[in-house]
Amino acid sequence: MSSSTSVQAPPSVRSTDERRLPWYHLIFTGLAGLLVAVAVLSIFDALSVASAILLGFVLHLLFGWLYSLLREGPRWAKDRLMTLLVIGAFAISMFPLLSLLWAVIGRGLARVLAAKPDPFSFWTADMSGIIGGADAGGVFHAIVGTLLITLWASIISIPVGLFTAIFLVEYADQGWKRTLGKGVTFLVDVMTGIPSIVAGLFGLALFIAFMPDQSVRMGIMGAVALSLLMIPTVVRNSEEMLRLVPMDLREA
Repeated sequence: MSSSTSVQAPPSVRSTDERRLPWYHLIFTGLAGLLVAVAVLSIFDALSVASAILLGFVLHLLFGWLYSLLREGPRWAKDRLMTLLVIGAFAISMFPLLSLLWAVIGRGLARVLAAKPDPFSFWTADMSGIIGGADAGGVFHAIVGTLLITLWASIISIPVGLFTAIFLVEYADQGWKRTLGKGVTFLVDVMTGIPSIVAGLFGLALFIAFMPDQSVRMGIMGAVALSLLMIPTVVRNSEEMLRLVPMDLREA
């Protein structure tokens, strides 16, 4: 009879697995780094939130790497160090967004709650006949204006972009149509990189050139400017979707 034998892992593998640290040890090294940073900055009378976070993160990298080096070995210590660097880079990249959201929500919420006669009127009142500071009126006109401008921009952009994509996929395959298709593709690529401020100035200048009163401002100006930014996106997305359709379905 054959007896089954269990295969034992090499001692080096077992020792490496046993020395692996749990994930929450990074919390303790982070707290230790923050406490040491606060103590050092307090001694030199340079304590602030930004300096404490910055110095604490540097010490967190050092403590986490040293502790992992002693317990896990150089290989896993490098892994822990790179993990902390990636987490730190992500936190730094998120800081501007979070600070912006904090400022917008903090200041905007105070304005909404201060609306009279009740906070709900901030969303239903407009600026018609309002003379005074920024604490009067509401945003109803801005909401309606945004929806109307987006609607008119869609009415302009969707047909133009869809028909352009159909031409590029179905007809721009040979002869002068192929040359025209290359030119259209080049223009679409150029329009993709147009800054929004340039599109806005174009929409403003286009109507001012034909207006006797240059102080006139209309929503169609914003719709034309927005359509310049929407058309390349509509063309590209429609073109990709049409190319995914099998040829037999196109002919059907």
